[in-house]
Amino acid sequence: MPVPKKFLLAVLAGLVALAGLITAAQTGEGSPYVLGLAAFVAGVLFVMAMVKAHFDGKPDARLVTILPKSPEGARRLLVILTLAFLAGLFVAAGSSAYETLGLLLSGVALILGFLTLKRLYDLIDARRH
Repeated sequence: MPVPKKFLLAVLAGLVALAGLITAAQTGEGSPYVLGLAAFVAGVLFVMAMVKAHFDGKPDARLVTILPKSPEGARRLLVILTLAFLAGLFVAAGSSAYETLGLLLSGVALILGFLTLKRLYDLIDARRH
């Protein structure tokens, strides 16, 4: 009997949550503590969203739609992500205790920014044709 893809995703999210909790417990302070707790919360929220989607009768539905559905929304999101990227750089440069957290924020904002740019150009192209 094959193992469902959603089950594997839930197990992976649970392992990320567990690893984050163990990391936070071992360090006790500083940026690894914050990152460990963030990984724990993200993993638990992801599994909870999967359970909710299952019991709502939409197990194949996308859990979270991050990218906007209109060019105006994509432009607004790009502004927000640019500010988050810059804020992450300032946090990383300002304090050595939060350097990792600032770099993580900048990296996530940069990746989401590139995805949003792609989505923006796809939406603009779809309007032209």
